[in-house]
Amino acid sequence: MKKITLLLVLISSLGFAQFSSVPSPAIASGIVTLNFNKTGTPLSSYAGTIYAHIGLTVNGTRWQNVKGTWGNNPTQPALTLVSGTTYKLELTPDLYSYFGVPTSSSITEI
Repeated sequence: MKKITLLLVLISSLGFAQFSSVPSPAIASGIVTLNFNKTGTPLSSYAGTIYAHIGLTVNGTRWQNVKGTWGNNPTQPALTLVSGTTYKLELTPDLYSYFGVPTSSSITEI
């Protein structure tokens, strides 16, 4: 089982560093849940739907198999409110299926 790095370069640069994954580190062949706490971020007072612009590093190439289109929120996965300021995004049944990546490929970052 290969462990996956949660890549948050863009998110971290915007002050959205409150992400974690379960399991940690993520594993491509299983369910991955991304958790986000909006406290202390520019979204802290936002009450609407939060969307993820999300892709993978596949075979060493970043931003592959991206979900949706940047700036077109309805085409991107929406996070689910867990409680209070905590949201989650479940990537099921595994990263290969969720992102449409052949299992012969190497996924190293989300």
